[in-house]
Amino acid sequence: MASVSSEGEQKTLEQNVINLKKSKIMDENKPNINYADLVFSVVSVKSSNISGIAYRESEGILSVSFLNGTRYVYIDVEKEHYKDFQEASSVGSYFHGNIKGKYDYVKVE
Repeated sequence: MASVSSEGEQKTLEQNVINLKKSKIMDENKPNINYADLVFSVVSVKSSNISGIAYRESEGILSVSFLNGTRYVYIDVEKEHYKDFQEASSVGSYFHGNIKGKYDYVKVE
């Protein structure tokens, strides 16, 4: 990662990375989707960090809601990953080992 000299520059760099990821997702022959407007049927999970997960099979979109109120949608997730995630003995461990960093995502504001 590039060296930054101030907190403001760090935030700008982080926002640029987020924008790049969002534009990459939108440019890859995928329909432009307003992820904030998608309606999901959320399944509650037992986790110290994750409050619920949901999946839209038609688009391959996984929604992960966190206890702190943030929500991310992950793109092109296989249905098997959703089922395994939902049934995992440790939802957080499954998330970190199989979802986070493996799929493109968008933070939903």
